[in-house]
Amino acid sequence: MILFTSSNRKYMLAIDPIYTQSSRKIVIEAGANKLSFYGNEIYYLEAMQNYVQIHTQSGRHLVLMTLKRLMNLLPDTQFCQTHRSYVVNLNKVERFGGNHVKVNETLVPVSKRKRKDIMQIIRNQKRS
Repeated sequence: MILFTSSNRKYMLAIDPIYTQSSRKIVIEAGANKLSFYGNEIYYLEAMQNYVQIHTQSGRHLVLMTLKRLMNLLPDTQFCQTHRSYVVNLNKVERFGGNHVKVNETLVPVSKRKRKDIMQIIRNQKRS
């Protein structure tokens, strides 16, 4: 269930989890180590210049990779960029407010430019 708040109104939007491609394993080389995750284990990604912090069920993992490059490894139907520096797993979004989404008890920013796109994704998801 997603709560969307506008300046004057509150909307409750039910979102069904998207399970397509969530069983696909994502393998990332991090120096000498290899990290592997299933799409449904990732909460969100946070860019930090040429590094990305991956927030997962097992903790946080910092990898030397650009956000754009890492996004190419992720299923498009399950992940959405909410801000220049953030990508969220749509299955993990708990609530959507005007300038943020709540994922795993963390408020992830939503840029003004991306707000309409995210609302459209949520509406399309609700219709399916």
